Amino acid sequence: MKLTKQTLKQIIKEELQKVINEGMSSSDLVDKIEQMVLSGREGYNQAEALVDYALPMMNPQDADYIDVIFQAGRARIKYRALGNEISHSLKNDTLEVRKEKTNDFKRRLGEYEEEYRTALDKIEDMKGDDIRTKIDRVFWRF
Repeated sequence: MKLTKQTLKQIIKEELQKVINEGMSSSDLVDKIEQMVLSGREGYNQAEALVDYALPMMNPQDADYIDVIFQAGRARIKYRALGNEISHSLKNDTLEVRKEKTNDFKRRLGEYEEEYRTALDKIEDMKGDDIRTKIDRVFWRF
């Protein structure tokens, strides 16, 4: 049986519903999602699928914190993808095209870096420097 993204989401939704029915609190959900994210890229992807269902069940402060984690994650993923695009894009271009692309790439990298740093600053404000450092270390491995 091939596990599709839709099937995975359904499984996660069912498991989340079971956990919630057992009385998991908002802070317990935050801890579980945080643990998944800190486990690496696969855990992050699983947590991302879970978050759509979990956020409405959390108190607003917890939901904001989790949302900021994924803002940082998305910004880091975009940054990394752009880095890959850059390395493949400039190989066969003329000097003029390279200059034009390089300026665009620099601008976009700066935007993604700013998004990432802003999200990390919010995480630090919400939960402290220790968790910011842990999340930063995990995301830089993406």
